Amino acid sequence: MTAPVAQSLNSLMTLVAHNEDWILRRVIDYAKVHEYTRYTSTLIEAWRISIASLNVAMLQVLSSSEEILQPSLDDSFKQTVIDQFSIAEVRKHRARGVTLGMFLGLVKYYRRGYNDLVREQHLPAAVEREYLDFLERFFDRFEIGYSVEWNALNADESVKELQDQNRVLTNEKNKYLTIFESLYDPVILLDRGNLIENVNQAAAELFQAHNLTGHRYYDQHPAQQAFPWLADEIAAFSASGEQELVVVKNLETAQGQRHFQVKMKRMQDVSEKYWGTVLILNDLTERIKKEEALTLNRAILRWVNTLVGLSQRLSSGADTEDVLLEAMSALYELTEPDVAVMGMWEAESGHFRLKYRAGAGGLEKTEHIHVPTPGELEAAATRCIPGFAQDFDQVLSLPLKTNEQPVGRLWVGRTQPRPFNASEKVVLESLAHQMLIAIEHARLTEQIQSGAVVAERARLSREMHDGLAQILGFLSLQMQSLESLVSQGKLDETQAELRRARERIRDAQAEVRENILNLRTVLSKNGEVVPFLCEYIAQFGEQTGIQTHVQCADNPRTSLSPVCEVQLVRIMQEALANVRQHARAENVWVSLADNGTGFEVEIRDDGVGFVERSAERRFGLKSMRERTESVHGELLIDSTPGRGTRIRLRVPRSDT
Repeated sequence: MTAPVAQSLNSLMTLVAHNEDWILRRVIDYAKVHEYTRYTSTLIEAWRISIASLNVAMLQVLSSSEEILQPSLDDSFKQTVIDQFSIAEVRKHRARGVTLGMFLGLVKYYRRGYNDLVREQHLPAAVEREYLDFLERFFDRFEIGYSVEWNALNADESVKELQDQNRVLTNEKNKYLTIFESLYDPVILLDRGNLIENVNQAAAELFQAHNLTGHRYYDQHPAQQAFPWLADEIAAFSASGEQELVVVKNLETAQGQRHFQVKMKRMQDVSEKYWGTVLILNDLTERIKKEEALTLNRAILRWVNTLVGLSQRLSSGADTEDVLLEAMSALYELTEPDVAVMGMWEAESGHFRLKYRAGAGGLEKTEHIHVPTPGELEAAATRCIPGFAQDFDQVLSLPLKTNEQPVGRLWVGRTQPRPFNASEKVVLESLAHQMLIAIEHARLTEQIQSGAVVAERARLSREMHDGLAQILGFLSLQMQSLESLVSQGKLDETQAELRRARERIRDAQAEVRENILNLRTVLSKNGEVVPFLCEYIAQFGEQTGIQTHVQCADNPRTSLSPVCEVQLVRIMQEALANVRQHARAENVWVSLADNGTGFEVEIRDDGVGFVERSAERRFGLKSMRERTESVHGELLIDSTPGRGTRIRLRVPRSDT
């Protein structure tokens, strides 16, 4: 073969190399039409290897610079590259039981596939003739060499070769059968009618109730049933054009209920001799159990954290409405209902006032009225939820009661037929109980606040009564003395007595104004105790003429319990009353600060001071200490005669 010819034919090899898939499909199509696939490989890769082998042989011919001559009578057909390729192919196919006629017939369609490729490129006529001539001589040499080698084997050698190859094939078959039977996952083979053709040992043991015999390869009795629990999926897969399908099924097995991932895959048979489906079952039971346990643990942890959080919010004096909203939000998140409604019972009017509603649109507050039907308060089962026209498939109605008296009710519903399971019911009951606690906590707080106000007003009333009674009694005696002095004409003594009477009257007026001020500021609202105290101190300065100096933080809000607020105000009032009555001070300094763990107050004056031991019996100081101890606070009193008095007070926050 001359160099220019070889160089030209290199373009042919480039064309062939780039179109292996095209040649493969054309050859298989010819083989199917003429039924040569009956005894050929089912795997497309085997066909691809045969095309690649032909291409390699052609490339070797070009690389060796051998010229493919027309066959002559004296050719041995064992010398060239094509001859060696023919001998190798003979030994391979003859050992597999392929006949000479079968092989030569199939090779004709290989030749046609290559020729079709060249003809369909619309090449210049000279180039096309050159390519077709090369292919013609290549396949001629290949076929003649193949036939010569095939007939060179005598009968005894042929029998021995077949026997040896049969043993190899039998061992290979047994190896793959052993692999099939040893697979850990159950494997089931279905024929084109979706009946069971074969199963491995794992599948046979798992589905004994279906009378699946292991080693069905040897049993040779076709199974006349398909799995009923996969019939719909298998039928749908067969009718579809998909090559694979994966479904998850809960199946009854010899080991009880098991969860499987079932993989369906069409048999990879390009020859179309073996139409059917391979089922591979992957047991997910243990993994699903672990995932469910993990999910349950997470849900329990979320539930516990939710309950703990709500309890902490309640104990810290959080707003009741905020707590109820948090409980409703947690309820919706933890149990995933379609809707949840919470209503407060109003006994006087005999209806529920619906306060909160949670659904797909989020959490919202409402003010709807729901009048219960006769017997609804006692009924355990219902399909209705107040505020919604449609019926629900699943509804839980949870009463909120204290001392067997209705306080409210919680309705939770689902539109789908998915009942609330036992764990969800526990969560709902627990959250309903937390809601009841929040409502009772609010009512108790309101009672405490009301009781504290009433008690303080009663105490102030007594103080006003006692103080005014003493002053009026003194003034009565003063009036008698004045009458006597006037009748005796003692003018100087009369005027002195009048001055003392006016001083007592001024004291009485100051005490009355102070008590009125105390009544106004006896209890703050919404954590605004600091502004009230600042206002009280300012009014104290205006009424007494004492210069007041107040220092407080930029943010005046603090978190104190209602009782603590009352005691703080009363201690402050008592301290300032002592300044007015005893200190003879010109200035008083007050600082108010929330340090994060408690509320601190310092009251300092520039008055005459006192010896603390001598003041132990004073009712005011004793009252201040008792009030401080009642709220677990701290009180320090530092006073020196002639150097004024300093009082330091600390009361705890409600969330510490």
